[in-house]
Amino acid sequence: MRLTQKAGMRVEYAYGDADAYLKLPPANSATIVEETANEQWADFDYALKENFKRSNDTWSWLLGKPVVRPT
Repeated sequence: MRLTQKAGMRVEYAYGDADAYLKLPPANSATIVEETANEQWADFDYALKENFKRSNDTWSWLLGKPVVRPT
C-alpha cells in the first residue's frame, strides 16, 4: 500500500488494513483501446518467440545437434 501511495494513487480502507482496496478512475475509450493494443502485442510477441523456439528445435533435430536452451 505504501507503493501505491508513493505513486500518487489513493487507497481506501474498509474495516482496517486487511480489507483495503485501490480505487481507480473509470475506464474510458482511450484506456480500453490501449489495453486491447497491449494484449494484441503480447499475443504477437509470444507467438513469434514460440515459433522461433520450435523452428530452432526442428533445425537442431534435422542437423543432429543437441537443443541448446539459454538459461
